[in-house]
Amino acid sequence: MKFIYNKSMNGIFLLIGYEYLFLLITPGAKAVGMASAFSALWDDATCVYYNPGAIGFVEKPEISSMNVAFPPGPGRLLLKGILGTMNLFLETTTTPEPFWRPYFLPEIRYEYWAMVLPCPGGGVGVDFALFDEGIFEATLDTTTLEFEPFDMAVSIGYGVKKEIGVIRVGVGASAKFIYSYLAPEELVEAVLDTSGGSSIGFGVNAGILVNLFSGLSFGISLLNLGKGTPYLEGGEAVSLPLFRRIGYAIKPVKVLDYFFHTHISRYFSFTYAREDVRIQEKDEEHCYYSRGFEVTLLDFFSYRWGESVDTVGRRVGKTYGYGLNLGVFRIGVATDTPTYPASISNWQVQVDFSHHLPGFLEDNDKLDDKISFLASCMVPGAGQFYRGSIGKGAALLLGSFCFSEWNYRKGGILPKVGLGVMYFLSVTDALLYLFQHR
Repeated sequence: MKFIYNKSMNGIFLLIGYEYLFLLITPGAKAVGMASAFSALWDDATCVYYNPGAIGFVEKPEISSMNVAFPPGPGRLLLKGILGTMNLFLETTTTPEPFWRPYFLPEIRYEYWAMVLPCPGGGVGVDFALFDEGIFEATLDTTTLEFEPFDMAVSIGYGVKKEIGVIRVGVGASAKFIYSYLAPEELVEAVLDTSGGSSIGFGVNAGILVNLFSGLSFGISLLNLGKGTPYLEGGEAVSLPLFRRIGYAIKPVKVLDYFFHTHISRYFSFTYAREDVRIQEKDEEHCYYSRGFEVTLLDFFSYRWGESVDTVGRRVGKTYGYGLNLGVFRIGVATDTPTYPASISNWQVQVDFSHHLPGFLEDNDKLDDKISFLASCMVPGAGQFYRGSIGKGAALLLGSFCFSEWNYRKGGILPKVGLGVMYFLSVTDALLYLFQHR
């Protein structure tokens, strides 16, 4: 239960919501465009959320960010230009950092980060989700309290992959920490005459993924097995929404490449995915299914669509989206607006950082140094991450995004100076690397 207390309103305004509501939100523009049928896929780092068993299948280091705009600079201008151009062609209304269901609360935001680092025999996966509901005000007598309710979750996991003939099997698990802040304690005491206002939770995720002939996959995962502390003193423990996801995915062109030793998928590929989901919240349980499709041309442009059927949750409708592979980073945009009963706008914008050139350029090594340098100038750390300097690239990338977020929320000179330092370090390192490899 979330609330605002305001004496001028002569009462209490109640905003009723599920405990740990944000855990029901499925991240990833590619996944959402395919109706979140993603438990049998590992195409980006968001697989950490859908199925820890997929972590071991990710072959290159990857960072995924969703609904987080690039730091101010050339990269942000490029992202705005791409989204603006695609808005004209596809009649969409996407922005680099869209709000989440703005009709519900005008400033509500959902941000998601994920990272996968391959290692011998498997990989490590980390993800972070932030559900920020904006700034609220509450008046108690003559005192006005300003607070910002939010929920966050951090998980870290490990996955291994084994090959048995034509079969590859991945098994993984992750541990999750959750913190939910609803209101300051003094407000809770004034309204409900008890202490509380926040909750801490712990959960476990586990999954298995089986892949045959490179293009046929089956996945099953169990997510959010755990509990949370009560929001109010003496209250009941919070139940995490328990997910059981079972799905399969087919990439027929990949299967043809496997059997006939061709490279058709570099120029055209098709994916079909189907998933059944069972969600248990306290004593209630409901099921839904989804199916998604993706067509990719030249490993550069992808169009995605899907269908979600969840009659209990009243979410029945189509999803769609697109993706662009620019080598250093991939941009994905998706919406599930038609699955909501009200006429609303709900967009997801995702950027993946990795080394993933379009297939027809994969063997052109001469481009790498130039691409790495340009990327380092556009977004701090992007070029370093692209060329394989994982620690350096991740530190510059995450640092620049943190300073950018700090500047967005608080302003002031310090975040601007910090962002400038990130750009300076990134460009300087890229120049040194370029001169050393001439």
